[in-house]
Amino acid sequence: MYFNEKLNFRFFSKAFNFSLFFSVCASFSALYAQTTFFSNAITGTNPNTSNPYTTGQVVSMGVTVSGIGMGSGITPTNANDRYNASGWNSNSLGSNDYFEWTITPSNCYEIDFNSFVYSSQVSNSEINRFRFRSSVDNFTNDIGTATSTGATISLTDPAYQNITTPITFRMYAFGSGTVNSGRTFSINDFQFTGTISSGTPQSFPSLTNGDYVWTGSSSQNWTTDANWSIYNSTNASFTVANADPDASNLNVIIPPISTCNTYGITIVRNCLLNNDRTVNNITILSNGQLTVDQDGDSLSVFGNWINNGVFNHNNRNAKVDFKHATNTQTIGGASQTQFFNLEISFNNTNNVILNQSVSVGSSFKFDGNRKLELGNNSLTFLGNSNISGANNSRYFVTNGNGTVNRIVSNGNVIFPVGISLYNPCTLSNSGTSDNFSVRLIDNVTQDGSGIGATTPAKCVKRTWMISEAVIGGSNVTMKLQWNGNSSEHINGFVYNPGFMYIAHHNGSVWEDKGFNGQSNAVNAHFLTQSNITSFSPFSIADASTPLPVELTSFEASCEEGKGVKIAWSTASEHNSSHFDLMKSEDGHNWRSISIVSAAGNSVNQIAYGFVDAEKINGTVYYKLMQYDIDGKSKEYGPISSSCNLLNEMVVKTYPNPSSQEFYIEIISPESTSTVISIVDAHGKTVYSRKVDTDKGTNLYTFEDLNILPGMYYIQISNDLTTPNVVKHSFR
Repeated sequence: MYFNEKLNFRFFSKAFNFSLFFSVCASFSALYAQTTFFSNAITGTNPNTSNPYTTGQVVSMGVTVSGIGMGSGITPTNANDRYNASGWNSNSLGSNDYFEWTITPSNCYEIDFNSFVYSSQVSNSEINRFRFRSSVDNFTNDIGTATSTGATISLTDPAYQNITTPITFRMYAFGSGTVNSGRTFSINDFQFTGTISSGTPQSFPSLTNGDYVWTGSSSQNWTTDANWSIYNSTNASFTVANADPDASNLNVIIPPISTCNTYGITIVRNCLLNNDRTVNNITILSNGQLTVDQDGDSLSVFGNWINNGVFNHNNRNAKVDFKHATNTQTIGGASQTQFFNLEISFNNTNNVILNQSVSVGSSFKFDGNRKLELGNNSLTFLGNSNISGANNSRYFVTNGNGTVNRIVSNGNVIFPVGISLYNPCTLSNSGTSDNFSVRLIDNVTQDGSGIGATTPAKCVKRTWMISEAVIGGSNVTMKLQWNGNSSEHINGFVYNPGFMYIAHHNGSVWEDKGFNGQSNAVNAHFLTQSNITSFSPFSIADASTPLPVELTSFEASCEEGKGVKIAWSTASEHNSSHFDLMKSEDGHNWRSISIVSAAGNSVNQIAYGFVDAEKINGTVYYKLMQYDIDGKSKEYGPISSSCNLLNEMVVKTYPNPSSQEFYIEIISPESTSTVISIVDAHGKTVYSRKVDTDKGTNLYTFEDLNILPGMYYIQISNDLTTPNVVKHSFR
């Protein structure tokens, strides 16, 4: 019966009028081109003699196919116009009793399956169980309902969408009872329908000749030669490597698993570092993955580390070692690498540079005389990870905003930081354990930022920026270390036991935190202090001269009908008490005319002023005495005013003669632009400076002019008067 039905179907489908055939097939071809990408009507004598059978199959662009084949448990059996087999003699599914199709998307193509359509027949109803399955789940679960005569089986399940790798389908057949081995089951025709799409190749970076590209074609192991392809720049092709990369001049690229990429190669597996290896540059591409396999493995890098994907140290006691004798090396990429053990080796005047923040899970070791430059990236030590080998020639260079981050609890934790010199910080925390961040700045400023004008105070020209992750709860003993180098000691600071202190900027002013330990060891000066509970900038200061008042202006001007207005301003103040404004008619005998209270402590600009209503003919002089809370004082000025002589310009210099610094005072009847020139005895201008002159008294400071000793002429030129000349002697 089944055989006759097959004949009837064949007669209907193949023995019809030619014109009807053309009309029907023309319509079918249009549909076929849209949805059917692999089919075979299976015609001819004994197709079963081929395994697989491919004659007559129609395949769309974008896929390659195996044809229809059969498993080893069944026997090819002659029959025309169908793919026929016997041996379905099991009363349960036999693992080798199947017809099979394998479909492979071409590089950069993917398949969205829609259906599998087939017609079939059996020679006897003893064969009555059919199962259609796939390699997606290792041929475990049935797909749809297969029958003896054929069916349309849906493949719209998500498991059969976006297929980019080979997929195999199998049709199993068996009986519910005893099956005579001579009974046959055949596939008469079939078609797979769906959509084939061409994708945009994943963009990989350009390569140079001899670069090793990971493919994982054989296994996950780095040491398996066949897992690598070598790039040939002459013809932009790849050849399978005959040795895995293990040399300081070889560049290694670890791509992600991919069948569609600009390299035109298939990457099957992620990479597993399973032995010690040496490379030049190593690049882990986005979504690529390199995993350490076992304890003791090491990866020696002689070039740069670029991680845009995943480096998994896998908690193995293995290390990555940067070791080049001459070149600068970089650690970068879009991903933040977490190393288990990180080492910097070799003597090299060029450092290793962080281009991305990294972390260390177990240990960091300096072995050589190279430094690690942080720039704006941070180096974080996880858990109880340790640092070894730091000294005056190898340390973490905090030459940007990047910090060294470590957990601090009981026990000394060193932060081996520096810029031009080694200036480590050591912390111990008897309070709540916390994550501390430290960086060093080779400067000290009044506002504590370390950026801008250097403080005039006697101090060590270093600012340790120390902060805790969770504010409050810490109780720290701090040790700050410097070298006694002339570049560190500024403004007359000298190592003076008992007269130094750790200075802390509290957000407003520098405060004295004192000290409870000190050392004058060669190249290792330090101060320590305990019970520090708030954090921000720290420095080392001279206890004999606290960070002072910074005066930014002191001037006198005439106010019509009121008198002389004396004004001054400060940029910052530390422990300031008051100002005493003093007046003199001859510049020698002085009297106090006003006591003005100071701000005490401030990092903001503050303006002060006083109007002297006492009218005196001629020139009067003013000076300012600033007093600290402890009674120390500093003198500013003098300046002068000639409010009753405003019909002409008055020019004075003092001290005269001078050796280093001297002042020029100009009393002007109007505001103007003035050129101050210094002319020698031969009429040659040796110095010139253009200044803005306000109405009233103006004071200009001159220093470090490098003028030879002798008599000179100070010439004042503007549009208010003819050139005004005064003599001045330089010693």
